[in-house]
Amino acid sequence: MNLICFDLEGPLAPQDNAYELMKLFPRGGKIFEVISRYDDLLTLEGRPDYEPGDTLALITPFLAYHGIEEEQIAAMGQKAGLTSGATELISKLKSRGWDIFCISTSYKQYAF
Repeated sequence: MNLICFDLEGPLAPQDNAYELMKLFPRGGKIFEVISRYDDLLTLEGRPDYEPGDTLALITPFLAYHGIEEEQIAAMGQKAGLTSGATELISKLKSRGWDIFCISTSYKQYAF
C-alpha cells in the first residue's frame, strides 16, 4: 500500500485560514499573531494535554465575540486557493494508486 499524508496549509494551500478569519475584525490579525506565538510557546514548553495547532480552539471565543458565523467561514473556504501544482500532484498520485490523506488543524470548511 502506498500512503501519503499532506498538511493542508503550506503544501496544498498557500493561505493561513485561521489568520484570514481573524482579519475579518479590527486588529484580528495582530491578535492571531499573539495567540499563534502563545501556541508555539506552549508546544515548546511541552504543556501536558496541549497539542500543537490548538490555536483554532484559542481563537474560537474571538470569532464568536465578533459574530463570525459558519457561513462566513464556509464563504472564505470557497475562496481559498491551492498551491501551484497541487491539483496535478494529487491527480498523478491517485492515478498511480496512492492513498492520499490531508492532516490539518484547519476548520473543516477549508478542507476542500
